[in-house]
Amino acid sequence: MGDPRAWCAAEALSGPAGSAMEAAHHARGWTNLAHASSALGYGTRARDFLDRAVAGLADTSSPYLEGLVQTARLVLAWHAGRWDGLHASADRTTRLYQEIPDLTAEAMLVRGLTSLHVLGDVPRARQDLAEAARTSCYDTGFILTASAAATARVHLEALRPVQACEAVEEVLRRIERTQGWVWAGEVLPVAVEALRGSGRTARARRLVADFAAGSAHGDAPAAQAALTVCRALLAEAADRPDEAVDLLADAETRWRLLGRPLDAARAAEARGRCLLGLHGETAAPDIQEVVEAYQQLGARWDVARCRRLLRRHAIVTTHRRGRLGYGDRLSPREEEVARLVVQGHANRDIAESLVLSTRTVEHHVARIMRKQNASSRTDIALPDGQEAAPPPGTAPPRDIGDRMRPVAGDDALRRRAMT
Repeated sequence: MGDPRAWCAAEALSGPAGSAMEAAHHARGWTNLAHASSALGYGTRARDFLDRAVAGLADTSSPYLEGLVQTARLVLAWHAGRWDGLHASADRTTRLYQEIPDLTAEAMLVRGLTSLHVLGDVPRARQDLAEAARTSCYDTGFILTASAAATARVHLEALRPVQACEAVEEVLRRIERTQGWVWAGEVLPVAVEALRGSGRTARARRLVADFAAGSAHGDAPAAQAALTVCRALLAEAADRPDEAVDLLADAETRWRLLGRPLDAARAAEARGRCLLGLHGETAAPDIQEVVEAYQQLGARWDVARCRRLLRRHAIVTTHRRGRLGYGDRLSPREEEVARLVVQGHANRDIAESLVLSTRTVEHHVARIMRKQNASSRTDIALPDGQEAAPPPGTAPPRDIGDRMRPVAGDDALRRRAMT
């Protein structure tokens, strides 16, 4: 439930287990903690717990516990964007443990999610998502919510907001009944979109208020990132797009810090949608960056959605064959921002020049620094072979040594300039 005291309680399991039975119980505890940590947004802790579980299983044999470890790894790989071969792995695990419902459900869920996002196979995805929810015996905070959320997204993409609301309603009632708000992050953002699309914005506002109150004191960073997205969507619905853009940039940063690239890309996509509404075609590069992020993940279904968004705004883009991705290189938009940073412009001035929000510029600067391993914005450099012209009316900067010492004639030049 996100109680911060749980981490201390978890460490009480660190002692050596005596018998093989005790070792198995410890391993079961570690795998349960891994599933819960993943749902709360702590991927690194979840992987650490899994490593401890594997070590505990070294001297014992338990196919069930090995299956728990395997399904937890599938979920962690999904969240972390490690999707190469993930659909095949989920398929193998689903078949291997088909007689054990709580193991099958999670593997089947990941198989459904990859069918949707990676393969773009909507019918197969819907079948797996529905079956995972029906099969689940012990929800880990991910199965029911993620299944409902993905199904609702399919309906929203097909312009069926009422059906999207129906897809999430049972899970929403379950969360309200159990007060399990810290696990609501998977489903609340898409629920807000569905409710808004069906004219039920008041219900969306009540849910977000309950989500905020119910997760306020929990140690659940994924819930807080999702709450930021929900607030942005409500701001967008209330015709406050600038506020929505800033909140979505904040959400994207939160998701990236949690190592959740798909959620980060979704926040960036929603921000780009707001910017398209505000600035039209000049915001197209922001959506193109989202397309590239999805392509790096291998999220075929999401790439197609972004391109449809651009076409709805009468924006036609050309793209290279194959998967786009800049890796550690700067994207064209990032090069624009870097050039202005090197010239000495503040984020506010860059935002005005490029028709972006200040928060969006901050996001670009942070990503540039991460790609260049820069410790501060003063360390940002342009790619080899490029030079940044100084801002109009300024002299070329001297080297750092020149900044530290007076130069003969400077005082006379300044006096002459003043006159």
